[in-house]
Amino acid sequence: MMLWKKKRKNTIGCTKKLSEICTLRLHEPLSKHCTMHIGGPAEAMAFPETIDEFIAVVDYCQRSNYAYRVVGNGSNIIFDDAGFAGVVIKTSKMKHISFINDHQVYVEAGMSNQAFILQCHERNMGGLEYLYSVPGTVGGAIFMNAGRGKEHNLFIGQKVLSVDIWDGQTRRTLSARDCEFDNRQSVFHHHRDWIILGVLLVMKKISPEEGKELIRERMEFVNANQHRMLPNCGTVFRSGFHQTLFPQLPLRVGHIVTPNNNANWILNEGGALACQAMQLVEMIEEEHKKNNLPVPVREIEFIPTA
Repeated sequence: MMLWKKKRKNTIGCTKKLSEICTLRLHEPLSKHCTMHIGGPAEAMAFPETIDEFIAVVDYCQRSNYAYRVVGNGSNIIFDDAGFAGVVIKTSKMKHISFINDHQVYVEAGMSNQAFILQCHERNMGGLEYLYSVPGTVGGAIFMNAGRGKEHNLFIGQKVLSVDIWDGQTRRTLSARDCEFDNRQSVFHHHRDWIILGVLLVMKKISPEEGKELIRERMEFVNANQHRMLPNCGTVFRSGFHQTLFPQLPLRVGHIVTPNNNANWILNEGGALACQAMQLVEMIEEEHKKNNLPVPVREIEFIPTA
């Protein structure tokens, strides 16, 4: 993901040109494009279907000094209640996949984790079934180095051979070492102007039946331990969070509430606002400060209007 801000240009002129590159929607409600179901309208939302279209959209926004934001499935973000004053570029239609051989696969960043895993099973490939429960894209999983958790030592970065990126000027390829994968971290956290285009992964041989059973086990665990019935953005903090500071749950601000047993998870009961989510997250952070503990590192990101 990335945000580019510069001086504003004429909206009508920009959107006319962008609509010639790819599908474009004006005043698109951003609540429809994030798992928290929060956010006002984007001035424009672009849906490139190929990497070439994507690069053309980004290049035009840069040359036109127009604010833009790249998103995948929106599972770790909360848009502002006023929306976004610029172009939101959604990668969900960039989902081409190529099976190089019986253990290597190249996939574009916009494919969902679920679709990717199921297509791999059709070719007797597996090894990332623990990501089936993550409601994001492959690009998002690479950005976060998504996995099952530090205690299990299972992360997508372990499967990466290389990652294709757009660095703001050129398309280039990074090795797995270049990506600096760590627990829920990667080099992309430090280079927000780098955009993940696609990734080459090495998979293990697995039968479709084995894969289906691993998915069943994962979803059984998730449904028993996570709160997925209401709109949410998953884990709020990726590190430094102390559950013991919150013996009295749930916490609530307006229509944003935590579950009864986990203050590192926030839910939208319906009609919630970004400002309510921000207030609750800041309350949790303040409780850490009061107890002389470092502020936990956020996994979610609040995206301002501009």
